[in-house]
Amino acid sequence: MKKLLLTALFLAIYLTATNPLYASEQDQEKKRHYHNQEMNSKYQEAIAGFRNKEQREAFFTRLERYKTHHFPVVEGNQQVLPIPYLTLPFRKADTNKTYDITEGWMYSEGEKAIHGFAEHNGVDFALPYGTPVVAPADGYAMSSYHTFWILNDDGTKRTYQGKPIRFGLGYFVQMYIPSVNRYIQMAHLSDVDAAIPFSLPIASGDDWVPTNHTLSVNDLKNSTQYVQVKKGQVIGRVGFSGLAWDYEEYSSGSARPVAIDPNVKKSWDEPHIHFEDFWRDQTTGQKVANRDPYGIYGTTLDYPTPDRRGTIMISPLWLRGEHTRLPKFADEY
Repeated sequence: MKKLLLTALFLAIYLTATNPLYASEQDQEKKRHYHNQEMNSKYQEAIAGFRNKEQREAFFTRLERYKTHHFPVVEGNQQVLPIPYLTLPFRKADTNKTYDITEGWMYSEGEKAIHGFAEHNGVDFALPYGTPVVAPADGYAMSSYHTFWILNDDGTKRTYQGKPIRFGLGYFVQMYIPSVNRYIQMAHLSDVDAAIPFSLPIASGDDWVPTNHTLSVNDLKNSTQYVQVKKGQVIGRVGFSGLAWDYEEYSSGSARPVAIDPNVKKSWDEPHIHFEDFWRDQTTGQKVANRDPYGIYGTTLDYPTPDRRGTIMISPLWLRGEHTRLPKFADEY
């Protein structure tokens, strides 16, 4: 605990002293002086708490990712501030007051060995199959479907335990949040609530490409493929869609997500919600400027849960409880 407190103290002062979002140029210089003269001993004490060189290097790697991603500039010159605006996308009443985070900003070595990707650019909340997923903020919502076979360098399908594996968002709900001018996605759903419009995906060979998810803010507000939803409104159910293990889960032309029996058609991954905060380029529709809602930018065990101690860096995007300092459940707001 002492190490965590010292680390948090060092981060707060270090980032305040070096980030122009927080102070005028004159104030920055004062803070730099304070940091250099007064915080050196605290800094040395903090890093001395690491048990080995690997821990220390991992810490500074996360810090660099934080500085790179957490204050992005979009649309040419608009700097995005890390304003807390999110509850968890599920309710305490539906989860027995607990959940797990199984993947962080960077994939764990175990999962990386399965699919080969290193950067995740989101977090995964593991919950029982079928658990209700709710809107973590007010906004405009749509849904679609996305998946593809992972291919090896020679063009053959990548396999896990002898069977080919798919990757992608699966059935997902995307929301635009006007209060902070950001987008979020909740993916791998087993179902999408009937109130959320479903945009039919387009087949591209053996893959499925989503539609209507790249609309600009002005266009989506006037599109019939988007609907306004309120914080806490049910938008779907937890699943593992998009991560099929040698089977198809969507039928061409289906107007809504196709239900599967999870006991018969099993995924290579556990049921979970993949969660992202990001921006879309308003000209190209490309997803850019992802941020870690925890501000941690690490791997699984760096992330705190009700059953695991971790750390939350300064400026997380979650609305947090006063006592636990963990993100609020949707029914705690």
